[in-house]
This record gives sequence, structure tokens and C-alpha cells, in this order.
Amino acid sequence: MQQPHGMMPPPGLAPQGPTVARVPLMPGERVLYFKKPDLGMARVWYVIGGVVLLLLLVGIYLLYVAATFEESASHYWVITNQRLFTVNARGKVLEQIGVHEISDIIHRVGGGKNQLVVHTPRSFITFRQEEQHPIQHLKALLQNLRDPRFLQQAPAVPYEP
Repeated sequence: MQQPHGMMPPPGLAPQGPTVARVPLMPGERVLYFKKPDLGMARVWYVIGGVVLLLLLVGIYLLYVAATFEESASHYWVITNQRLFTVNARGKVLEQIGVHEISDIIHRVGGGKNQLVVHTPRSFITFRQEEQHPIQHLKALLQNLRDPRFLQQAPAVPYEP
């Protein structure tokens, strides 16, 4: 039974073929960009806050958040030759745009933000980076997605299955 775009198979059934961040790839789909934000320091701050506030019972909650932080807060940015999507650590697709739907790419800088916003007529996805160099590389990649020859020839990148 063929699953809809970006959907997980029913529990108990292993996905057929390759996956990226627990999301099945469609036939012929190659991953062109993969990024998992580093959340290590955020977890450290939750642990420190949890230990300091342990006596106030708020600390118990903060320690719980620190233990489950990566699963609930992290998400992957994935760009393939067919779609762009963000997915959480559980494999749930949060936002998804088909490559053919991209209408505009806006680079916003300022106010502590360095981000690219990819627009379609119906929605948008925001990619945030702290460093300028990676965002310029990502901007060039996103602009090249409009070229069918690039999509056919673009090399796949390593990613977490």
C-alpha cells in the first residue's frame, strides 16, 4: 500500500526503501541538504536550572524537559530534489513544500536573525542559521532548485537515516 507524501507507515510495518529522519523518501528522491541543529547547550541550561530550582519543584519539570528536550524540540531541515521539509525527532513532518511550488526566496538579516524564507503561493518554510557562510550556501542551493538540470545532476549528501 502506497503511503501519502511524507507520511509514516502504520505501526508495525517497516518503511520500504530509504528514509531521512524517519520520513520515507519517494522513488528517485535524493537528499541535497540535511541539517540537525545542535541543541547541546540548551540541554545544559535546562539541567543547571533544574538543579538550582530543585527545591522549588520547578526544577523537577526542568530536569524532565532536559531529558526529553532533543526528542520534543529538535527538528531536521531536509532539502531533496523533489521537496523541502522540516521534521521532528519522532519523524513527523512539520512543514513541507514541493520544489516546483517555490515562488520566492527571501534572505532576512538583522535583529539577531539570519534566515532564509522560502515562499510558495500557499505557505512558507524558514531556515535559520547563526553563521553567514552556511546561509549563503543554502541560498544558492535553494535558487538552483528552480533549474531542472541542476535537480537531475545534483549530488546526494550524507544524512541521518
